[in-house]
Order: sequence, then structure tokens, then C-alpha cells
Amino acid sequence: MGRDVGNGVDRREQTRFNVRAGVTFEWRDAKGVQRREQGVTRDISSKGSFIFSDSLPPAKVDLRLEVLFGPLVGEGSNLRLEAEALVLRVEPATGSDTSSGFAVLNKSHNLADLRFLEPPETYRRSEPN
Repeated sequence: MGRDVGNGVDRREQTRFNVRAGVTFEWRDAKGVQRREQGVTRDISSKGSFIFSDSLPPAKVDLRLEVLFGPLVGEGSNLRLEAEALVLRVEPATGSDTSSGFAVLNKSHNLADLRFLEPPETYRRSEPN
């Protein structure tokens, strides 16, 4: 069930939201050395995200993500998502007007309810009897 997106079909099962948030990610390189880099999300869903970064992990590598959403819930609060993820694809910059980045699939995360990303009309309110 895909959505028509111009001359192609979007095959994503989850809606992605344009959310800019800081990301720290780490993985072990081919030599077993722990790497830690930073980036910014382009979009995010409960299943995965796309991250802009000048430092790219290799495709098919497992990594640990920490996404800091900033003060979205209220003053003085910072919402954070920690996830184990798999790098699905890597997109190097193709010119001076493009950014490099990579797509990840969440394998596990400790923020199971990402309703804060859903449009408010999707929340169910209990009706008084």
C-alpha cells in the first residue's frame, strides 16, 4: 500500500515526519574500533529515520543512536530516544548543494510510544459515559 509521490510510489509503511533533532551515533568499524559521530535528523518515524552527517557509517552495520529532541514536551524538559539500529543505505553528497546522510531501521528503542510525532487528530480521547 504505497502513496503516489510524483513519478514513483512511496512504499513506506510508517509516516515520516520532518523533525530536526541532534543525533549522536556510534558503531564499531571494520578494525573493531569504536566510532562516535554526530548528525541531524532529516525525518523520523517509529520504524526509522534519515540522518544528515559528514561522517557516514558503512551500510549494513549495527549502530547505537541517541536522538535529542530538545524542549518539545514542556519548559525545561528534553525528550531523548535511544535506539539500536541497522544502517539500510548510505547517501554520500553528490555535489556542493547536497548533504550526505544515511537511513536507519530501528531494531529496538526505549521510547516505545512515539505518539508525539503523530498529528494530534490521531490521538484517541476517552469519551465520558
